[in-house]
Amino acid sequence: MNDFQPPFGGSPFGDSKDYGLEKKQSKLQIGKILKIVIIVIIIGTLIYYLFLNKATLTIIATNTEGNEIPAEISLYKSSSDVSKGAIKQLTTGVPVKLNKRNYYYKINVAGYESKSGTIDLTDDYVQNIELSKNIQLKINNFTIPAENAIAFPGQTILFDLIVENTSASEAYDLNYIVIEKDLNKWSPVFINEIGEELTSYIINPQQSTTLKIQAKIPIDEKIGKKTAKVRIKYTTKSKEVVLDVQKRPDITITVGDMEDITIKSGETKNIQYKIDNSKNNIQINDIKFTLLDINTSYNTDVNTWFKIPQNIITVGQKRTEQSVFVIQAPSNARADEITGKLLITSQSLPEPLWFPIHIKIEEPEIKFTSSLNKSSIILTYDENTLKTNSAEVILSLNNQSAIPITLKTITIENATGRPDCNKWITYTIPSKTIDSKKIVPIALSVTLKDGETPGDFPDNTRTCYLKTIYYNPYRETETKEEILLLSITVNKK
Repeated sequence: MNDFQPPFGGSPFGDSKDYGLEKKQSKLQIGKILKIVIIVIIIGTLIYYLFLNKATLTIIATNTEGNEIPAEISLYKSSSDVSKGAIKQLTTGVPVKLNKRNYYYKINVAGYESKSGTIDLTDDYVQNIELSKNIQLKINNFTIPAENAIAFPGQTILFDLIVENTSASEAYDLNYIVIEKDLNKWSPVFINEIGEELTSYIINPQQSTTLKIQAKIPIDEKIGKKTAKVRIKYTTKSKEVVLDVQKRPDITITVGDMEDITIKSGETKNIQYKIDNSKNNIQINDIKFTLLDINTSYNTDVNTWFKIPQNIITVGQKRTEQSVFVIQAPSNARADEITGKLLITSQSLPEPLWFPIHIKIEEPEIKFTSSLNKSSIILTYDENTLKTNSAEVILSLNNQSAIPITLKTITIENATGRPDCNKWITYTIPSKTIDSKKIVPIALSVTLKDGETPGDFPDNTRTCYLKTIYYNPYRETETKEEILLLSITVNKK
């Protein structure tokens, strides 16, 4: 006999009817559990999407100057849904809670360029959107002269800016040009063609204009590449240039003495100068000579006497430039004193160099003489013909001066004896200009002029002055004289 008993009584093999009932009850229990799980999932999902799947989106619209501007922003599910209309309208700077997902936005503000884009909203997010205004001013060019591409602390530099107003009616002023980056730290100013600060300027419609910006690199500026940028205000339209700020080179410039020197009219004086760039590994390509404040009392156009270098001087790296310029006084330069300055500039110099000028101009001696080949002549008067014979006397004008002499006139005047010298002498001057180192002979014809009478006899003698009057070649309004005596005696036949 089997002694085994089921733990809960009954048949050790179970009751088939009770077993089926338990199985059915178990399935019902599992179904309830599944329903509860599904309900929990649904409720959880609803809670998630209604409460947990949210994020705050704030869109802030600003202009390019960082100022917030009022704007209405349209949100769409995607760019392809724009035609279906916006799902939400946002106001700039006002946060709004939205479902986490991708959105497509469009911003339209009167006077500004429209803007659109996509936002992937996964968490609270602030989107800053910069808008450009519809400014019809553009930058055509922004450059720096080649000699300023390498600059030095303490240096003043110039930039050339070409802007164009394409508007048909609206004008713009300098406030619409924004200076940025390193250039903005260098006290930039707009200047006119003579270097004065330009405080106001109007760029008229349909006008293109060139502006100059002057800036000074601070003496404590760090060495390295620097950026100068200009931008049209309220827009992103801009241009920039890069320059290299380097340590200022050590150069030495010397010029020969121009103080207390004497130059004679017609002379040339050589002035030596030396530019020493031997210590530096860069080329100096902007050295300029300029005359300033040249003053004289009598001479004009004195600046042209100084044959200083007219072009920019370039000195190669590790090189020394030695040369001369000349001061050339014209041959007719008046005695005078010249004062002034020679200015030498270069961006490589910490400051301009000034060399004083004080030059004395001396006039060479005027070497002009006159002479006669005869100092006296005797004529014979024929009472039948009422005429005298004729004699010739040569007046020689000798110019041994360094420059030509210009005659004013030759006069015949009475000295002693009979006062009728003008009855007897005639002449023709071949040229009023007597060149340097030349002798000009002038033939004087001595005879009684037709219709004149010789005067009483005996003792018919007169002494005549022959005055040669000429212009002082160094003072054109001043004259000088050479005086000779000629004695004329007339005997009766």
